[in-house]
Amino acid sequence: MKRLSFLLLFFIVFSYSCKKNNEVHFYGKIALDCQNQIPIKNCTVEIDRIYDTGRSRVENIGSVVTDNNGKYSLVTSVSQRGSLQFYRCRIVSSQYTGGASESYENGDEIEMNITLPKACTYKFHIKNTAPSNSGDVFEDLQVSDEYGKNMKIIASNLGGANVDTNVYQFYDDPGWKVFKYAYSINGYPMMVDLDTLPATNCSDTVTVDVFY
Repeated sequence: MKRLSFLLLFFIVFSYSCKKNNEVHFYGKIALDCQNQIPIKNCTVEIDRIYDTGRSRVENIGSVVTDNNGKYSLVTSVSQRGSLQFYRCRIVSSQYTGGASESYENGDEIEMNITLPKACTYKFHIKNTAPSNSGDVFEDLQVSDEYGKNMKIIASNLGGANVDTNVYQFYDDPGWKVFKYAYSINGYPMMVDLDTLPATNCSDTVTVDVFY
């Protein structure tokens, strides 16, 4: 009887261990929410399994890079420990880091797509076009989402007669923005008051000349 009980227990444990891992296909597309859903290529995403064993736990399943069409595909063995809460796909390597998607399915084909909000890029070209001497100073460049409120300094204290540099800013919301800047030439302080940044289409890079 003891031998029979031992064999039954062994069979239960063996059967459970055989079901411990499942092969799962994770796939989806990463894109910008533009008119034609612009794909984000060469973007690294991480896939996690969030599960419950009396408390919530997170297990990293793996990472994969999107192709030229913004699509990814990963087939891997996945532990079935605990009770699945959800799978999560998140961007970890891209200028758009932060996007994520979740799936509460528990099958062997899991689709998770990430659609990011419209984005725009500004390249501010800061250049001293009328140098006086090495004491010239570009004091600061400020940008705001509203008319003159909550101005944010994005460049400051650039000294010398040979200032010629680019500063990039990325915005999820391509809405209306304004900017202003201040500088001193030969010790005389100057300020260029608020001006409106040009509008951008989704994913465009717009160059703004900040010459002084």
